[in-house]
Amino acid sequence: MRKSRPTARTDPLPANMRERLRDTQLILAMRGLRSLAYGLLAVLLGVALAGEGFTPVAIGALITVSLIGDMVGTYVIGLFADTWGRRRALALLSLLMAVTGIIFGPVTSYPVLLMAAFFAPQPRRPPPFCPSTRR
Repeated sequence: MRKSRPTARTDPLPANMRERLRDTQLILAMRGLRSLAYGLLAVLLGVALAGEGFTPVAIGALITVSLIGDMVGTYVIGLFADTWGRRRALALLSLLMAVTGIIFGPVTSYPVLLMAAFFAPQPRRPPPFCPSTRR
């Protein structure tokens, strides 16, 4: 004799697990989108600067100055962020990012771009094989 099948569909996952799965999928999708955007930004910045007539050495120097500024900024923010307050520090970094973005748009003067690159906050992303990324 055949067993009767239940008419109501039962979900194998409880509600809290479905929410966690959905959140995990969203986090992974947003992280992938963010990585894509940062990668495209790095490529497009070099292409745009080359289109403006900058030499590869000048573009490399601009990126190097940006990374040196990031190192100095990380040190300074690390020392003073708790003293200033985390919200104020984040607001300051957001303002710096907006100002440097505005400067990079219309300005073609290399010394001004170098200064803007030094003060531009860099996105924080640990290397893919860093121990803090493996849990």
